[in-house]
Amino acid sequence: MLYSFLRPLAILLVKLLFRIEVTGREFIPRKGGLLLVSNHASYVDPVVLGVACPRPLYFFARWGLFQNPLFGALIRALHAFPVRVGRTDKEAILESIEKLIEGKTVVLFPEGSRSWDGSLRQGHTGAGLLAVRSRVPVLPVYIQGSHEALPRGAKMIRPKKISVHFGKPLSFHHFTEPPLGKGESSDKLLKSRHDTYQKIADQLMQAIRQIKDLTE
Repeated sequence: MLYSFLRPLAILLVKLLFRIEVTGREFIPRKGGLLLVSNHASYVDPVVLGVACPRPLYFFARWGLFQNPLFGALIRALHAFPVRVGRTDKEAILESIEKLIEGKTVVLFPEGSRSWDGSLRQGHTGAGLLAVRSRVPVLPVYIQGSHEALPRGAKMIRPKKISVHFGKPLSFHHFTEPPLGKGESSDKLLKSRHDTYQKIADQLMQAIRQIKDLTE
């Protein structure tokens, strides 16, 4: 409810500060679970994506942010859920898959952390795992200009133009793996299928890179 209540304000602010431009909205499925994968260069990326995408979005957020009960409740109301950075967080993977099964849209930044210079980097194997195990369409997105608006390490937002470009959905339904079970070790799974999941993560980043090449 809070997400829907604050979204009009976010739209207004993003339009005023960043003169946002969006292309490819026609590629966004209207219903059903959807995994949205994007480059990540700035703290403003989740807000910009929430404005650009007409569907409510759900985000991974650093586990430490939820340690303050009040702030944790606030960001949960804004559709964030915790993930432990620096390791494969099985609980976060299961929660995201549960949301996707429910027909929701989950945002994933395959690179993990924000880029220091705005360039695209290698995706993590966990992104490949989620793309396969979720069994939903995967929509690549390229955000252009967010690094210039609020680069990593900066304290003040700069009014710069930001563009969001949605690409065509990808499908990984040809993989026949079952959903990640509660008794299954995600770390063991990643080790046994590392090359496969890394190859898929590379495909995700290549799809984002192709959008970048077409728009710049």
